[in-house]
Amino acid sequence: MRDALADLDGIDEAFIFGSWATPGVAAPQDVDLMVIGEPDIGQLYEAVSTVDSQVDRPINVSVRSKAEWESADGGFERTVKEPTKGCVGMSDLDDLIAKRLIEPVEIDELTGPQWIEDARRHLQAAQAVESIDPAGAYILAYDTARKSVAAVLLMTGHRVTSRPGSRQALALFAKTLAEDAHEPALAHVDRLRRNRNRSEYGSTTFASAEVKEAIQIAGAILDACSKRI
Repeated sequence: MRDALADLDGIDEAFIFGSWATPGVAAPQDVDLMVIGEPDIGQLYEAVSTVDSQVDRPINVSVRSKAEWESADGGFERTVKEPTKGCVGMSDLDDLIAKRLIEPVEIDELTGPQWIEDARRHLQAAQAVESIDPAGAYILAYDTARKSVAAVLLMTGHRVTSRPGSRQALALFAKTLAEDAHEPALAHVDRLRRNRNRSEYGSTTFASAEVKEAIQIAGAILDACSKRI
């Protein structure tokens, strides 16, 4: 959507609202797009139609001038202006894409749910081995978190690249998601990543309490991400 609107003049702001932007709500069959500004309506609908066909969902466009948006106080505008309105982490995604740490891809409605199931198996494995292999259990807990967040990212039409720093980029996306979706567990992905790296590439060992906490956090992250698939 961002790419489709990028070349249009007269757009001050554009964002997804409604169920697609609401945490914990199953993805609906259509997408609600709010455009603030005064673009050429014909060009706007032509641009949106290209995305409509790509995502195989109808896109409902609402347009308000900047003055109308700032002064409007009707029930519809108040609802749309709620904090959950925006596309999750779009400004942050722009920055990560510019750094080539995340790249746009087609939304894959088969792979996203599969990654969530993979994450669920990682979590079960972590729980099974936490007493006999604490380091292995911690790594599996991180893999649970990583795969869960990657699934959500994929469902926004993006994935991490193979460039150095891409795992950190995924953690940054998770932090943004934590703030926008009010899911605090997601803010811990980077801590899990850093601890996992110290164990994988150093001599760090984990106490039982650390492993239990990591598994608990990973489970909360899995639950939060599952709601968005």
